[in-house]
Amino acid sequence: GSNTASLSPFAPRKSALSQSERRQWPLERAPVPNNDRSWLQMALARSVVLRGFRVSAVVGTLLVTINHLPAIWSGDLSRTRMFQIGLTYLVPYCVATWSSVSALREAGRKTTEAANESGTAS
Repeated sequence: GSNTASLSPFAPRKSALSQSERRQWPLERAPVPNNDRSWLQMALARSVVLRGFRVSAVVGTLLVTINHLPAIWSGDLSRTRMFQIGLTYLVPYCVATWSSVSALREAGRKTTEAANESGTAS
């Protein structure tokens, strides 16, 4: 029924931001697979940044729990420990961003190749 369509990963999702908040977002709304854009421009696209934050929140929290929970419980929150915890969140963000940009660039290459092939065939 209608509920199964909304569960599809391809179904459009409603944004948590209001329309005015989306207009004010300092980064681009959605990356367009275009190899003319720089890596940094694609990495700063709104959808890439949000995906990186989500991955970092989940993976980073899991890793902090595994690696630092005993120290947190004992109150060992030295500067070194806090730096390590920060890196524990930063690394998954960077990996997710790298992966997203790589996938977008690959999609852009495939789109360009398909357009070139269809253009030469006609």
